[in-house]
Amino acid sequence: DNVQGILQARMDRLGDEARRTLQVASCIGRVFSRRLLAASLAAIEGVERDVDLDLERLQDGGLIEEQSGPPEREYAFRHILVMDAARSSLLRQQRRTIHQHLAHVLEEMFAGRLADRYAVLAHHCAEAGQEEQALGYFLKAGDYARSNYALEDALSLYEHALEYLSQREEPG
Repeated sequence: DNVQGILQARMDRLGDEARRTLQVASCIGRVFSRRLLAASLAAIEGVERDVDLDLERLQDGGLIEEQSGPPEREYAFRHILVMDAARSSLLRQQRRTIHQHLAHVLEEMFAGRLADRYAVLAHHCAEAGQEEQALGYFLKAGDYARSNYALEDALSLYEHALEYLSQREEPG
């Protein structure tokens, strides 16, 4: 609780835009690309803005670190607790909305070459409460993993799909 409180205080000092950037990044995952983050923020906020200043502030604050440089800059949370604190600062409905936008942005960014992103899409659809889409992506991800002989991954993904099927209401 003390660590969470300290992290929340650090996030409160960031300012609205940098905090929002950190929150959206926390929904993407521990490692995130600048391009996906910027596109997602634009979809959520309805306006494009330069996220580089926010990323600098987050780096200067010791919350994230750059993992790889141009052309596809990637960042990572310095610690999983930072990501958890940013994520928990969102209301449930806010998280759902962010995940919904993330899934949509990923579908657009990687249209025609989604196969290796099916599992990520399944996760975002599940977090967004889009059960049908999540189920479809879990099945596709399982099939993709199986076709690449990643059998343990395929089994795990099929188990997620079965969870979704078992949660459905029985027809009346």
